[in-house]
Amino acid sequence: MTASAPPRLLIRDPTSYAIKRRQLAAAGPSALQVITDFDGTLSRYFHPTKVPRERNPTCHVLLEHCPALPDSYREEARRLLAYYYPLEVDLSIPVEKKLGLMVEWWSKAHDLLLKYTLTRMDLTTTIQKETSHLRDQVREFLETLSQNDVPVLVFSAGIADILEEVLRQQDLLFDNTHVISNRIQFDPQTGQAVAFDTHLIHSFNKNETAAKGIGAAYWDQVVNRNHVLLLGDSLTDVQMAEGTEESGRVLLTIGFLNDKEEERAEKFSETFDVVVLGDGSFELPLEIVSEIMEVQGGAEHEK
Repeated sequence: MTASAPPRLLIRDPTSYAIKRRQLAAAGPSALQVITDFDGTLSRYFHPTKVPRERNPTCHVLLEHCPALPDSYREEARRLLAYYYPLEVDLSIPVEKKLGLMVEWWSKAHDLLLKYTLTRMDLTTTIQKETSHLRDQVREFLETLSQNDVPVLVFSAGIADILEEVLRQQDLLFDNTHVISNRIQFDPQTGQAVAFDTHLIHSFNKNETAAKGIGAAYWDQVVNRNHVLLLGDSLTDVQMAEGTEESGRVLLTIGFLNDKEEERAEKFSETFDVVVLGDGSFELPLEIVSEIMEVQGGAEHEK
Protein backbone atom coordinates (compact mmCIF):
# COMPACT_ATOMS: atom_id res chain seq x y z
CA MET A 1 0.00 0.00 0.00
CA THR A 2 1.30 3.45 -0.92
CA ALA A 3 2.22 5.57 2.08
CA SER A 4 0.01 8.57 2.77
CA ALA A 5 1.42 12.05 2.25
CA PRO A 6 2.30 13.91 5.46
CA PRO A 7 -0.72 15.83 6.77
CA ARG A 8 -1.01 19.56 6.11
CA LEU A 9 -1.75 21.25 9.43
CA LEU A 10 -3.00 24.63 10.57
CA ILE A 11 -2.16 25.57 14.18
CA ARG A 12 -3.24 29.03 15.36
CA ASP A 13 -1.57 28.87 18.81
CA PRO A 14 1.40 26.47 18.69
CA THR A 15 2.31 27.11 22.34
CA SER A 16 -1.13 26.21 23.68
CA TYR A 17 -1.29 23.19 21.38
CA ALA A 18 2.12 21.92 22.57
CA ILE A 19 1.18 22.40 26.24
CA LYS A 20 -2.02 20.40 25.81
CA ARG A 21 -0.18 17.56 24.07
CA ARG A 22 2.34 17.39 26.92
CA GLN A 23 -0.44 17.39 29.51
CA LEU A 24 -2.27 14.53 27.80
CA ALA A 25 0.92 12.52 27.46
CA ALA A 26 1.96 13.11 31.06
CA ALA A 27 -1.26 11.71 32.49
CA GLY A 28 -1.27 8.56 30.34
CA PRO A 29 -4.21 6.50 29.03
CA SER A 30 -6.04 6.14 32.38
CA ALA A 31 -7.06 9.83 32.25
CA LEU A 32 -8.02 9.86 28.55
CA GLN A 33 -11.30 9.66 26.69
CA VAL A 34 -11.82 10.19 22.96
CA ILE A 35 -14.88 11.84 21.42
CA THR A 36 -15.17 11.73 17.64
CA ASP A 37 -17.62 12.47 14.88
CA PHE A 38 -18.06 9.81 12.17
CA ASP A 39 -19.00 11.17 8.72
CA GLY A 40 -16.10 13.22 7.35
CA THR A 41 -14.01 12.56 10.46
CA LEU A 42 -13.44 8.83 10.95
CA SER A 43 -14.62 8.40 7.38
CA ARG A 44 -13.11 10.16 4.40
CA TYR A 45 -14.80 13.15 2.85
CA PHE A 46 -13.97 12.12 -0.72
CA HIS A 47 -14.14 8.62 -2.17
CA PRO A 48 -10.57 7.22 -2.32
CA THR A 49 -10.71 5.79 -5.87
CA LYS A 50 -13.50 7.30 -7.95
CA VAL A 51 -12.59 9.62 -10.83
CA PRO A 52 -13.79 12.30 -11.26
CA ARG A 53 -13.66 12.90 -7.54
CA GLU A 54 -16.92 12.46 -5.63
CA ARG A 55 -18.05 12.36 -2.03
CA ASN A 56 -17.45 9.30 0.11
CA PRO A 57 -20.90 8.03 1.17
CA THR A 58 -22.16 9.30 4.53
CA CYS A 59 -24.42 7.17 6.71
CA HIS A 60 -27.54 8.63 5.14
CA VAL A 61 -26.17 8.46 1.59
CA LEU A 62 -25.30 4.77 2.01
CA LEU A 63 -29.04 4.13 2.11
CA GLU A 64 -29.20 5.22 -1.52
CA HIS A 65 -27.26 2.05 -2.36
CA CYS A 66 -29.82 -0.18 -0.63
CA PRO A 67 -31.52 -2.48 -3.19
CA ALA A 68 -34.62 -2.68 -0.97
CA LEU A 69 -35.32 1.01 -1.50
CA PRO A 70 -36.84 2.22 -4.80
CA ASP A 71 -35.57 4.93 -7.14
CA SER A 72 -38.19 7.30 -5.77
CA TYR A 73 -36.39 7.16 -2.40
CA ARG A 74 -33.04 7.99 -3.98
CA GLU A 75 -34.45 10.86 -6.01
CA GLU A 76 -36.08 12.53 -3.02
CA ALA A 77 -33.06 11.94 -0.72
CA ARG A 78 -30.77 13.59 -3.29
CA ARG A 79 -33.16 16.50 -3.68
CA LEU A 80 -33.08 17.08 0.09
CA LEU A 81 -29.28 16.89 0.13
CA ALA A 82 -28.93 19.34 -2.76
CA TYR A 83 -31.17 21.85 -1.01
CA TYR A 84 -30.08 21.62 2.63
CA TYR A 85 -26.34 20.79 2.54
CA PRO A 86 -25.29 24.17 1.06
CA LEU A 87 -27.31 25.83 3.84
CA GLU A 88 -25.57 23.70 6.48
CA VAL A 89 -22.07 24.84 5.47
CA ASP A 90 -22.93 28.45 4.55
CA LEU A 91 -21.03 30.57 7.09
CA SER A 92 -23.21 33.61 6.36
CA ILE A 93 -26.34 31.97 7.84
CA PRO A 94 -26.70 32.45 11.63
CA VAL A 95 -26.60 29.26 13.69
CA GLU A 96 -29.99 30.12 15.19
CA LYS A 97 -31.55 29.93 11.73
CA LYS A 98 -29.64 26.79 10.82
CA LEU A 99 -31.07 24.94 13.82
CA GLY A 100 -34.55 25.01 12.32
CA LEU A 101 -33.28 24.12 8.87
CA MET A 102 -31.38 21.10 10.15
CA VAL A 103 -34.41 19.81 12.08
CA GLU A 104 -36.40 20.12 8.84
CA TRP A 105 -33.78 18.23 6.84
CA TRP A 106 -33.21 15.36 9.27
CA SER A 107 -36.94 14.96 9.97
CA LYS A 108 -37.80 14.83 6.27
CA ALA A 109 -34.96 12.38 5.59
CA HIS A 110 -36.07 10.04 8.37
CA ASP A 111 -39.77 10.27 7.47
CA LEU A 112 -38.85 9.49 3.86
CA LEU A 113 -36.96 6.35 4.87
CA LEU A 114 -39.80 5.05 7.04
CA LYS A 115 -42.21 5.18 4.08
CA TYR A 116 -40.51 2.09 2.67
CA THR A 117 -39.84 -1.47 3.80
CA LEU A 118 -36.37 -1.73 5.33
CA THR A 119 -34.88 -4.39 7.62
CA ARG A 120 -31.63 -4.64 9.54
CA MET A 121 -30.50 -7.36 7.11
CA ASP A 122 -31.01 -4.89 4.26
CA LEU A 123 -28.51 -2.58 5.97
CA THR A 124 -26.00 -5.39 6.45
CA THR A 125 -26.25 -6.45 2.81
CA THR A 126 -25.97 -2.88 1.54
CA ILE A 127 -22.77 -2.18 3.49
CA GLN A 128 -21.24 -5.44 2.30
CA LYS A 129 -21.55 -4.03 -1.24
CA GLU A 130 -20.92 -0.32 -0.65
CA THR A 131 -19.32 1.06 2.49
CA SER A 132 -18.16 4.37 3.90
CA HIS A 133 -14.38 4.38 3.49
CA LEU A 134 -12.40 5.23 6.62
CA ARG A 135 -9.36 7.49 6.62
CA ASP A 136 -5.89 5.99 6.47
CA GLN A 137 -4.65 5.02 9.97
CA VAL A 138 -8.11 5.08 11.56
CA ARG A 139 -7.74 1.34 12.06
CA GLU A 140 -4.48 1.72 13.97
CA PHE A 141 -5.97 4.62 15.95
CA LEU A 142 -9.04 2.65 17.10
CA GLU A 143 -7.04 -0.52 17.75
CA THR A 144 -4.58 1.37 19.95
CA LEU A 145 -7.40 2.85 22.01
CA SER A 146 -9.09 -0.54 22.37
CA GLN A 147 -5.87 -2.27 23.44
CA ASN A 148 -5.39 0.34 26.17
CA ASP A 149 -9.04 0.39 27.36
CA VAL A 150 -9.57 4.05 26.48
CA PRO A 151 -13.29 4.87 26.11
CA VAL A 152 -14.29 6.12 22.67
CA LEU A 153 -17.52 7.97 22.01
CA VAL A 154 -18.62 8.13 18.37
CA PHE A 155 -21.00 11.09 18.45
CA SER A 156 -22.74 11.34 15.10
CA ALA A 157 -25.64 13.08 13.42
CA GLY A 158 -25.75 10.10 11.06
CA ILE A 159 -27.49 6.78 11.71
CA ALA A 160 -26.20 4.57 14.53
CA ASP A 161 -27.25 1.30 12.92
CA ILE A 162 -25.31 2.12 9.75
CA LEU A 163 -22.08 3.45 11.27
CA GLU A 164 -21.99 0.51 13.70
CA GLU A 165 -22.37 -1.89 10.78
CA VAL A 166 -19.57 -0.13 8.88
CA LEU A 167 -17.25 -0.53 11.87
CA ARG A 168 -18.44 -4.08 12.59
CA GLN A 169 -17.75 -5.30 9.07
CA GLN A 170 -14.20 -3.93 9.35
CA ASP A 171 -13.70 -5.52 12.80
CA LEU A 172 -13.46 -2.09 14.42
CA LEU A 173 -16.54 -2.03 16.67
CA PHE A 174 -14.70 -2.68 19.93
CA ASP A 175 -16.05 -3.05 23.47
CA ASN A 176 -14.61 0.36 24.44
CA THR A 177 -16.72 2.10 21.77
CA HIS A 178 -20.03 3.80 22.56
CA VAL A 179 -22.25 5.35 19.89
CA ILE A 180 -24.61 8.30 20.28
CA SER A 181 -26.50 8.81 17.03
CA ASN A 182 -29.92 8.54 15.43
CA ARG A 183 -31.03 4.95 15.98
CA ILE A 184 -33.66 3.11 13.98
CA GLN A 185 -36.32 1.13 15.83
CA PHE A 186 -37.14 -2.18 14.16
CA ASP A 187 -40.44 -3.99 14.78
CA PRO A 188 -39.60 -7.19 16.73
CA GLN A 189 -42.28 -9.12 14.86
CA THR A 190 -41.75 -8.04 11.26
CA GLY A 191 -38.13 -6.87 11.49
CA GLN A 192 -39.05 -3.70 9.58
CA ALA A 193 -37.94 -0.17 10.40
CA VAL A 194 -40.86 1.62 12.05
CA ALA A 195 -39.40 4.69 13.79
CA PHE A 196 -36.32 6.54 14.98
CA ASP A 197 -35.48 7.18 18.60
CA THR A 198 -37.26 10.25 19.88
CA HIS A 199 -34.20 12.50 20.33
CA LEU A 200 -33.18 13.81 16.90
CA ILE A 201 -29.44 14.45 16.56
CA HIS A 202 -28.34 16.78 13.79
CA SER A 203 -25.09 18.63 13.11
CA PHE A 204 -26.02 21.68 15.21
CA ASN A 205 -27.47 20.20 18.43
CA LYS A 206 -24.76 17.92 19.77
CA ASN A 207 -24.30 20.28 22.73
CA GLU A 208 -28.00 19.97 23.59
CA THR A 209 -27.79 16.19 23.23
CA ALA A 210 -24.84 16.02 25.62
CA ALA A 211 -26.52 18.36 28.10
CA LYS A 212 -29.67 16.24 28.18
CA GLY A 213 -27.67 13.23 29.29
CA ILE A 214 -28.27 11.14 26.17
CA GLY A 215 -25.85 8.22 26.43
CA ALA A 216 -25.70 8.43 30.23
CA ALA A 217 -23.92 5.08 30.40
CA TYR A 218 -20.96 6.58 28.58
CA TRP A 219 -20.81 9.80 30.62
CA ASP A 220 -20.92 7.75 33.85
CA GLN A 221 -18.04 5.60 32.59
CA VAL A 222 -15.74 8.56 31.96
CA VAL A 223 -16.54 10.70 35.01
CA ASN A 224 -12.91 10.46 36.22
CA ARG A 225 -11.33 10.86 32.78
CA ASN A 226 -10.87 14.61 32.39
CA HIS A 227 -8.40 14.55 29.49
CA VAL A 228 -10.33 14.68 26.23
CA LEU A 229 -9.17 14.25 22.65
CA LEU A 230 -11.97 15.52 20.40
CA LEU A 231 -12.15 15.11 16.61
CA GLY A 232 -14.65 16.55 14.15
CA ASP A 233 -15.15 18.10 10.73
CA SER A 234 -17.80 20.68 11.60
CA LEU A 235 -17.35 23.90 13.56
CA THR A 236 -20.11 22.77 15.92
CA ASP A 237 -18.41 19.43 16.66
CA VAL A 238 -16.46 21.08 19.49
CA GLN A 239 -19.78 21.08 21.34
CA MET A 240 -19.54 17.31 21.71
CA ALA A 241 -17.38 17.87 24.81
CA GLU A 242 -20.15 19.65 26.70
CA GLY A 243 -21.14 16.40 28.40
CA THR A 244 -17.70 16.04 30.01
CA GLU A 245 -16.66 17.23 33.45
CA GLU A 246 -15.07 20.68 33.11
CA SER A 247 -13.16 20.70 36.41
CA GLY A 248 -9.49 20.05 35.62
CA ARG A 249 -10.31 19.22 32.03
CA VAL A 250 -7.65 19.25 29.33
CA LEU A 251 -9.41 19.41 25.96
CA LEU A 252 -7.38 18.99 22.76
CA THR A 253 -9.44 19.46 19.62
CA ILE A 254 -8.59 18.32 16.08
CA GLY A 255 -10.64 19.63 13.15
CA PHE A 256 -10.71 18.09 9.67
CA LEU A 257 -11.20 20.80 7.05
CA ASN A 258 -12.08 18.68 4.07
CA ASP A 259 -12.90 21.26 1.42
CA LYS A 260 -13.33 25.02 0.82
CA GLU A 261 -10.07 25.69 2.65
CA GLU A 262 -9.69 29.36 1.72
CA GLU A 263 -13.24 30.14 2.75
CA ARG A 264 -13.28 28.23 6.05
CA ALA A 265 -9.67 28.06 7.29
CA GLU A 266 -9.87 31.09 9.58
CA LYS A 267 -13.01 29.91 11.35
CA PHE A 268 -11.62 26.40 11.76
CA SER A 269 -8.32 27.65 13.19
CA GLU A 270 -10.23 29.82 15.67
CA THR A 271 -12.32 26.82 16.77
CA PHE A 272 -9.89 23.86 16.86
CA ASP A 273 -6.44 23.58 18.42
CA VAL A 274 -5.12 22.01 15.22
CA VAL A 275 -6.70 21.65 11.79
CA VAL A 276 -5.92 18.83 9.34
CA LEU A 277 -6.33 20.17 5.81
CA GLY A 278 -7.40 18.49 2.60
CA ASP A 279 -9.23 15.32 3.70
CA GLY A 280 -6.02 14.14 5.37
CA SER A 281 -5.17 10.93 7.16
CA PHE A 282 -5.31 10.03 10.87
CA GLU A 283 -1.54 10.28 11.15
CA LEU A 284 -1.70 13.12 13.68
CA PRO A 285 -4.38 11.62 15.98
CA LEU A 286 -2.51 8.31 15.94
CA GLU A 287 0.75 10.10 16.79
CA ILE A 288 -0.92 11.84 19.74
CA VAL A 289 -2.49 8.71 21.24
CA SER A 290 0.74 6.77 20.69
CA GLU A 291 2.58 9.39 22.77
CA ILE A 292 0.01 8.97 25.52
CA MET A 293 0.27 5.19 25.52
CA GLU A 294 4.07 5.24 25.56
CA VAL A 295 4.20 7.40 28.65
CA GLN A 296 1.77 5.25 30.64
CA GLY A 297 1.30 7.86 33.31
CA GLY A 298 4.58 9.72 32.89
CA ALA A 299 3.72 12.11 35.70
CA GLU A 300 4.18 9.25 38.16
CA HIS A 301 7.60 8.41 36.74
CA GLU A 302 8.75 11.97 37.45
CA LYS A 303 8.15 11.58 41.20
